[in-house]
This record gives sequence, C-alpha cells and structure tokens, in this order.
Amino acid sequence: MKNPAKNDDGVRSGESISLQDAGAAAHPVLDIVYLERQVLGDAELRDELLRLYAGQLVALGPLICAEPGPARSTAAHTLKGASLAIGALALAHLCQNLEHQDREHQDREHQDREHQDREHLQPAQAPGRDGGEAGRREAALLIEATRRRVAELLRS
Repeated sequence: MKNPAKNDDGVRSGESISLQDAGAAAHPVLDIVYLERQVLGDAELRDELLRLYAGQLVALGPLICAEPGPARSTAAHTLKGASLAIGALALAHLCQNLEHQDREHQDREHQDREHQDREHLQPAQAPGRDGGEAGRREAALLIEATRRRVAELLRS
C-alpha cells in the first residue's frame, strides 16, 4: 500500500493538522476530510471557499486579536461560522471562547458602572479585564497557523 507523502508540517496528505502536538489545542487547525465532505470532492469549490476564508482571516484577524468589545465579539462570531464551515475547528473553538469572554466582560463592565453609579466611585482597574495578552497572542498564532495551512492547500 502506498504511503502518502508528508507536507512541510510533517502531516500526511489527507490528514488533519493539529496544534495538539505543540500542546496548544485538541482541535485540528484544518480538518481536510471534513472540508472535502463539505465540497463533495469539488476542487474548484474547495479552492473558492478557501480563498474567501483567507480573505476573512486577513480582514477579521486584527479584530480577533484586539481588546474585548463589540467589534471583537462580532468578528469572533463571523469567523467562528466561517471556520466551522471549512473545518478550521481550532479557530472556531477559539472564536467561541472569545465570544463567551466578551459577553462576560460586557456583563462585568455593566455591573461595574451600576456599582459606580450607586457608590459614586471612580472606575476600578481589575486585573485580567484587559482581554488577556496571552489570549490575544494565542489567537494571533492560531490565525497565522490557519492562514498558512489554507495557503498551502491553495498551492497544492
């Protein structure tokens, strides 16, 4: 039986690539089998979807890596749906987590404002409410890994 060649990432053709090897996530960066099922094996459709998705990564990536707020939440929601559609499961999972964090952040801000109004206090700077530098760095790395994998598939 023929053994498929490995690509630059050390992954055999047709296998999913995962950040799990690096300890970053349990979800594949891009599940190729899932993508192929989505497009019913149509290479032209696959490439068109990947080109559109690559554009979304470029447009929404900076917002995903930004401070929590409505713009990041909207970008995360949009990119989550697009990622799920093509099998970019690690990024979809991250975007779902960002949406959840942003909701919690907005709830805390609302509660803080109500408290300040009642107590006539200055805004408090609580640690960890800045959107998390480590989380933004993780998002940037995952977006870049996904972008590279999409570009690789478009070249093949």
